Amino acid sequence: MDYLATSVIIAVVAIGFYYSYGVFFEDLQGEFNSTRASIAIVSSIMTFSQNIMAFATGWSVDKYGPRITIAAGGILFFVLDLSQAALPVVYYSYISF
Repeated sequence: MDYLATSVIIAVVAIGFYYSYGVFFEDLQGEFNSTRASIAIVSSIMTFSQNIMAFATGWSVDKYGPRITIAAGGILFFVLDLSQAALPVVYYSYISF
């Protein structure tokens, strides 16, 4: 598989993950028994952190190359996404999402 196809697959999965948050909004609200605002702030924090991490990602690609950067990002994404399965309260998702 060439690099373009791999990049497209990664982009589609990442964008799908990002935009699927709204589908589970009411379920998350019921699961954590919390307000709409406390659930919605998770998406806001995620958007803000993505914009800030763009600088760190660019620096990492320049210094270490795209393979190491993408691998480290994938591992970090997997670990944090897996940790969300065991969140007892919504406030922990402010860090892991």
